[in-house]
Order: sequence, then C-alpha cells, then structure tokens
Amino acid sequence: MKADDRHLNKTIKDRMYNAMNKNTTTVKGQPKVKPMKDPHDCYKLGRLPSLLRAQLQSNNALTFAQKVVLFQERLRNASAHYFNNDKGKHASCLQCGFVDCEVVQAQFHNSIAACWSLGLRKRKVVTLIAQFLGYNGTCSKLQIDEIIDISLVKPKLADGLWLGERCVDVQGKRNQEQIADFRKDIESIYSELAETNIAKKIMRTNNTQTNESLHGLQSRVYRKDVNHGNSVEYIYAMAAGVCKLSLGECWVPTLALKISCTLPASAIRYFDRKSFKLRRSAVYKSSIHGKRKRAASRVALKKKLQPNTVVEEFTSGYYLLSGKGLLKAMCDGTPK
Repeated sequence: MKADDRHLNKTIKDRMYNAMNKNTTTVKGQPKVKPMKDPHDCYKLGRLPSLLRAQLQSNNALTFAQKVVLFQERLRNASAHYFNNDKGKHASCLQCGFVDCEVVQAQFHNSIAACWSLGLRKRKVVTLIAQFLGYNGTCSKLQIDEIIDISLVKPKLADGLWLGERCVDVQGKRNQEQIADFRKDIESIYSELAETNIAKKIMRTNNTQTNESLHGLQSRVYRKDVNHGNSVEYIYAMAAGVCKLSLGECWVPTLALKISCTLPASAIRYFDRKSFKLRRSAVYKSSIHGKRKRAASRVALKKKLQPNTVVEEFTSGYYLLSGKGLLKAMCDGTPK
C-alpha cells in the first residue's frame, strides 16, 4: 500500500472484476446478467480510494490523524452511496463530507436555484454561494433556474446506473439475492482498505528514500537490462515490488495463500525467521533506545563534517577521514 496510486487502482479493479464475475447470474437460454459494466465500472470503483486520498491530502488544514479518519468514513460509506441506500437523500454522504456525491451536488444546486428564484440574480453572488457550498456540478445538464427532482439523479458510473440496478432475473425483476451477495463482496474490499493500519499506509506520503527503495525492489524483480516485451509482466512485477516493500519477506507466503499455492515447510520456517527479525527491528527502531542511538549517529556524522568550507565539489564541507580532507589538513594545517 506504499506505492503510487496506479498499483492501488490496479489491485482494487481486479478484485472488483472478480466480485462481478462471481456474482454473475447465468440462466440457460438467457444472456449473462452482470451487476456492473465491464470494465468501466470496475475502473470507476477501483479509482475511488485514490481519489479520496488525493482529495484529503490536498487539504492542508487537516492533520494526518483527521485525514485518516475522514478517509475511513468516506470509504466505508462508498457502499451506501453506490447502492443508493436512501434514495434522493444520501444523508450519510453529507455527514462524512463526501460532497462529490451526485445527490449532494444536486441538493446544493437546488439551494442555489432557490436563491435565484427569490430574486438574487447576480452571477457573482451566486458564484460565491456555489463556491461556499462546494458545488462543482452534477452529471446531468442542469440549469441554474430550475429545481430538479433529486430522486431521479443518477450516478457517474457507466450508463448512469446505481449498483444493483443491473441485477435482474429472467422476469426482469431485481434479483435481491444477487444484489446482497454482490454488495457483501464490495463492502469486504472497501472495509479492508478502511482498517486503521492500512488506511494510515495509504494516506502516508512517501519520501525520497522510500521511493528509491521501492524502485530498487522493483528493478530487482523486473530487470531493466532485459527486453521482456510484455506489458502484463511489467504490471505484475511492479505490484510484486509494492507487496515486498509493504509486507517484507512475508509477502511470498501471503501471495501463495491468495493463489492457493502450498509452500514447503522449510520455506515457511525461513520466512517465519525473516518476519520475526523484521518485527524485532521495527520494535527496536520505535523504542527510546533505538531513537537515541540513531540521534547519536547523526550527531557523530555531523561532527565529521567541517562546516563553512568549500573543497571542489564538496560545498557543505568534507570528511576528515577522506583523502582530500587529509591532504587539506597536511597542506594548511588541521581545520578549525
């Protein structure tokens, strides 16, 4: 979960696609009835966590803890939103601040249209009201001087259908059993991402060192000096690098469990030892003694650097133990 949004989108999209195929109703003599349109709806639902993440990270007024909580609330609310729980209201979307909801945007539109109908027909004032409410338009072509029926608002999914509207049986009626199973699978995906430890990983921004570590792992998995000629291999190799960076060495048994592959006992013992060492190292780094030792190492490194000196390409100083530092000391005396 520490990788960029492309890997997150790809993983969720695949799981959405599997959920869709698993809940496909097949009747003899009838075409397959899929609860989503492939692949547009899968991509739309797969991009939702990344869109929520980008939206929250752009808000500098929120602390990291607040961003994590809001991310969890909006992601858990995704099922109620896309399955259209309270038709025409979507109070849960408004409560958790999911203002991009089509129904909430339609409510904002009606508020602006009400001001317009009462005689407030100044474009600048209406524009300020729209910005204050957070209105950015709905999926329909709406006019500012019209009040719309919110119960008829459709989502931005492919064909403008809420989830479950395609779940029909032979007689054309809603297949409630298929809707329930399909919703359960969708909620399991979003609820897993909304767990506190995973949500923190998703919302945490990577620094340069983390990005370089990820690139190093991915280059070891997928060599850059070989022409593989297959884009699918590249996608899977990048995903493997993400898994290894996020889970450590135990990503192999995790992947084996997902694909129903049995590992030998010796391999399991090896990965158990690796996982134990990683957990012990993480506990030590987060302890007071570990933090003090790293701070002492940084202080010792700074003492080796001599400030306010310029020696060729060394703009911030040079090391006393380096060859150029010793040469400078022998020629000019020991630096002060």
